[in-house]
Amino acid sequence: MIDAKYQQRGFGEQDMRLLIDYESAHLVAKNMLLSFMPKENDPEGFYKRFGFVRTGEEDEGESIMKLPLDHK
Repeated sequence: MIDAKYQQRGFGEQDMRLLIDYESAHLVAKNMLLSFMPKENDPEGFYKRFGFVRTGEEDEGESIMKLPLDHK
C-alpha cells in the first residue's frame, strides 16, 4: 500500500513489477492472488495492467483477482 500523498509517482507500479518478477523467478506458486474492496476509485484498473483478472469469487465483500505466474 502506498500512502495517498505518494501515489501517482510510479512507486506502486515499480513495487508490483518487482514482486511479480521475484515470484515468477523464485517460487513454485502457480498463481498470485489479491483482493480489494470494490468501490469508486478502487485499484482494479491498476491490477489489470499487470494481467490480474477477477476470479468471480469474493471474500468478506472483497473481489478476488488472480495472475497466473510464468516461472522463469
